[in-house]
Amino acid sequence: DIAKNFFSIQDLIEISKHRIGKGSIGGKAAGMLLARQILQNAEDDEIRSSASAKESFYIGSEELYSFLSINDKLDLVDMHYGREEDFWTRYDEIRENIKTMTFPKEIVESVERVVLEFQGKPFIVRPSSLLEDGFNYSLSGLYDSRIIANQGSVAEAVEALLDAVKDIYCGVFDPRVLTYRLRNGLIDYPESMAI
Repeated sequence: DIAKNFFSIQDLIEISKHRIGKGSIGGKAAGMLLARQILQNAEDDEIRSSASAKESFYIGSEELYSFLSINDKLDLVDMHYGREEDFWTRYDEIRENIKTMTFPKEIVESVERVVLEFQGKPFIVRPSSLLEDGFNYSLSGLYDSRIIANQGSVAEAVEALLDAVKDIYCGVFDPRVLTYRLRNGLIDYPESMAI
């Protein structure tokens, strides 16, 4: 509701040009965009000028499910209904599986375009969970971000970036995250992880 007061349709079109794949952008990304938009609409010139835009791209929240589906691991989506001890015993195996999975060609090509656009500048790859939108619970600190130096070849940067995305997807199944969700009544909500 707050965003409706600050974003125009043109703003949303510009944001969507930076989205890779399907789904919405996550809570952290949405919050950062909203905060910048509020500052850019401020009456005070000094406040407006301090709200500089950072180049950002977003992997949509539905891409986690596409990634699991094409790798025949969609059954992991229901893992959060398991027992707490299972979260801990299965995590290493799940992590190893995710790290060997492949991305759809369209995602790889989109990531390569982003790497080329950044021209050797470093990346911060951040999880942006839709559950982070909630005001009553805090999932911050449970998901890890990655910094990519982006100093090698384009192929190396693409590989590092996709590996960072896999790490964030692993975080969805992290026992700390699942336990927090279980203990706070969030287990029935799907974790739609955008990046």
